[in-house]
Amino acid sequence: MANIARRIVGVSVIFGGGVLLGIVALIIFNIIARFFGYFFLGTYELVEMVIVAPVVFALPYTALKQGHVAIRILTSRLSARSQAICGIFASFICIGVLVAMVWTSIELVRERMLTEITQVLEFYVLPFRCVWAFGLILFCLVLLIDLFKTLSQGLRE
Repeated sequence: MANIARRIVGVSVIFGGGVLLGIVALIIFNIIARFFGYFFLGTYELVEMVIVAPVVFALPYTALKQGHVAIRILTSRLSARSQAICGIFASFICIGVLVAMVWTSIELVRERMLTEITQVLEFYVLPFRCVWAFGLILFCLVLLIDLFKTLSQGLRE
């Protein structure tokens, strides 16, 4: 399961990076085009929608690489067992918050399906909401795998 999650996260972060490069190219194109009196009308709106992919796919990748900031001022003074308990407790809180975010995202997708569109470009918001929910599910999966790994290590010690 962990290998499958790593592969999915790897592909998604490459996709997010490609989208980010596309955003950069669009902005640069728009800046250059303005010198010649042209511009792409919906740049702001498009960037606002598409930036979801790089952001949401960076979250599970960073969690997979253990790259999130952790301040261990209090837990560094505790025993290894107490540190593990605090880590497990914090993981449960994070997973609980993420599950609530996923649920809310799925409810928004279900409620607004094809009724929500952008103002300028008149794009449906649905695909971007689905990408957001999928990224949050990946993030939750990575945290669950990390939690099970921590629990199995705690049981061995």
